[in-house]
Amino acid sequence: MKSSLITYCLLLITCYSSSFVPLTPWETLAVQAQTVEVEKIRAQQLLQRGIEQAKTNQLEAALQSFQEARIIYQGIQDFLGEGQALNYLSLVYSSLKDYTKAIDYQQQVLAIARSLEDPHLEWSALSTLVSFFTQLEDEQKIIEFAQQGLILARESQNSQWEWAALSTLASTYSSLENYEKVVEYAQQGLVVAQEVQNPNYEV
Repeated sequence: MKSSLITYCLLLITCYSSSFVPLTPWETLAVQAQTVEVEKIRAQQLLQRGIEQAKTNQLEAALQSFQEARIIYQGIQDFLGEGQALNYLSLVYSSLKDYTKAIDYQQQVLAIARSLEDPHLEWSALSTLVSFFTQLEDEQKIIEFAQQGLILARESQNSQWEWAALSTLASTYSSLENYEKVVEYAQQGLVVAQEVQNPNYEV
């Protein structure tokens, strides 16, 4: 009786052992890639849901959707996706007039853009920060981020960005009645306009 029980147990062990064959490294990578893709789709759906909620003024619900998307992107180390989610969070908080949080999230977008060396995302973040500080009438911060934008524009050889940064700087210094700086940046803006032969770029 004892012998037959032992035999039965050994058969069970053999059966279960054969059921759990370890995955090869390639199979493991395939499973991981599949999981990441599923999570990415889920995050994209949450972003889209958040956008629709924001459009219909369901701002608190939109914040939740964007936060959930952000957490997923963080989990799969999709930094560009995380930057998108942070940007949307920033914009919703600005709609709620909570500029402290709006600025905080947008500065995180800026940090991601720089870590990814993505000039378009960096320019977008800098422009948005300038917009927020314009709403707050904080001229020093406007100048700080517009100057960073000007450096980026010149490094990227993007005339449109350069003109926008120069225009912002000239306008801000005009508000501060620093006309020497106004003339300086307006003249630089004129040079950019002449280089691209676009009179609309004149400051």
